[in-house]
Amino acid sequence: MNIARDSLDTISKHVVAACKGNALQALGIQGADVVNLWPTEVAVLEIRKDLLDLVFEQSDGTLLHLEFQSTKERTLHRFALYDIHLHQLAGRTIRTVVLYANGVQSAPDTLDIGSASYHVENVYLAERDGNAVLDRVEAHLDKSCWEVEDRIELSFAMHMRHKGRSRRNVIDHCMALIERIADRDEQSQTAAWFLSTSARYLTPDETERLKVRLKNMVDLVREIAEEEFAKGREEGREEGREEGREEGREEGREEGREEGREEGREEGREEGREEGREEGETKKALAVARAMLAKGMDDALVSEVTGLPIEEVERLHKEMSN
Repeated sequence: MNIARDSLDTISKHVVAACKGNALQALGIQGADVVNLWPTEVAVLEIRKDLLDLVFEQSDGTLLHLEFQSTKERTLHRFALYDIHLHQLAGRTIRTVVLYANGVQSAPDTLDIGSASYHVENVYLAERDGNAVLDRVEAHLDKSCWEVEDRIELSFAMHMRHKGRSRRNVIDHCMALIERIADRDEQSQTAAWFLSTSARYLTPDETERLKVRLKNMVDLVREIAEEEFAKGREEGREEGREEGREEGREEGREEGREEGREEGREEGREEGREEGREEGETKKALAVARAMLAKGMDDALVSEVTGLPIEEVERLHKEMSN
């Protein structure tokens, strides 16, 4: 699933909210006290850009580096290289946790190069009973007793072990449960986590179905759409003043619906025309006022003739007298 960079910023905001405090202990990550998201772009060997999965700042100032893997990492050189450069840039102690999905149940956790030893913590999601997790979350929703652990477990449920269930059934069940979350902040945070941890592992068909289901999520997708639409609308107004808004400007971009496009075009054209008319009338009135004042006419008369506020005429008169 391709998500615009600005939309990723929105998702990241919800991911941080979803993980704050000790929420990650629901996955067996003990002692992680998240307070903020840390920038994850790290220049590797000054040759190219590599992107870490997620790096969180913790309350004690250390960094928590989370990696999501769908295949077994046979050596830890890649993670070690990331962490060395991250430490070089940030100067912080780093704790690295690797979350393994897609049935992986074993992987190395230590890299010993003789003069130094590098260690990560591995969490194997396939060891968790996904059916039991979904049943527990559903029971909590039925009783209206939502807990922080429910948010994290539901977000990762599709990567757990589900005996006797198809992948499609699990995904649909997860989405249905997310849609049932009554608190909009919780719903947005859970949807953000689910989207950020699952999108890369979905097939094209699953991605399309997920997009359709996510369109029904109230806050998260609406916020993404509104940010994209607002940005496009502002650009459209500017273009509209000069070029009649160039086909309405690609309508709030990702908003993309026909109704949105039509409303955006009409609104942009009308705003562009109205602003142009107002600017033109104001400039004309100011020019007439200057000419009248230059001929010694009374401020009140100039205001009455041009329609300009008397305060504006007095200001202009004073400006011309200096």
